[in-house]
Amino acid sequence: MKLVYSGKLGSFLVSAMLASAVSLAAAGHECASVSMADSAAGNASRQASDLVKVVERDAAQISNYADELQMATTNSNISWEMHAADLTGIKEAINDMAVQVCRLEAIRSAASPWEQRVIDTTAPEVRLMADNAGDAIHFLNGHHEELWRDAYRKYLDNLYQEANQISQSIHDNVRYAKAHQQEELLGSKLGIKKSS
Repeated sequence: MKLVYSGKLGSFLVSAMLASAVSLAAAGHECASVSMADSAAGNASRQASDLVKVVERDAAQISNYADELQMATTNSNISWEMHAADLTGIKEAINDMAVQVCRLEAIRSAASPWEQRVIDTTAPEVRLMADNAGDAIHFLNGHHEELWRDAYRKYLDNLYQEANQISQSIHDNVRYAKAHQQEELLGSKLGIKKSS
């Protein structure tokens, strides 16, 4: 659901909300708050797989919001409040993704090799997305009437590219894991020993 604010109070509320969003998005990757109970070894592999799916879903959301915002920069009839609403959606998805990555990092040693690759490649991308979201929010707060400028478009493009990079990496790793599993099953069926 899109949030639309109007008037001076609406402008103040959106600006205040976006100003606090920067610190939340940037601090979203703090893993200290992730409980060690979250990393209980009992079913870590299944838990890792579920967390990777959530990260992929968040990346798709960010990509959709960023794409919508990129298109909106070419239409002067779209209000800055719509940009604020979509940037808030991006911030929330990045913060959720950061929490999932923290949980993945906590159970990394019990994750499969492909899940470890996802963790290793996703964590720095989430940090970059948080930085770009913060930059876009700062720009929006100071330039409500200049959302067509190249700097703002670059932040949105970076968000779009980073989210797609995460999605593609997860997709490729999932395909690899399935292919590897099928190879092992077929090798077992044929009596072929695994090579070391």
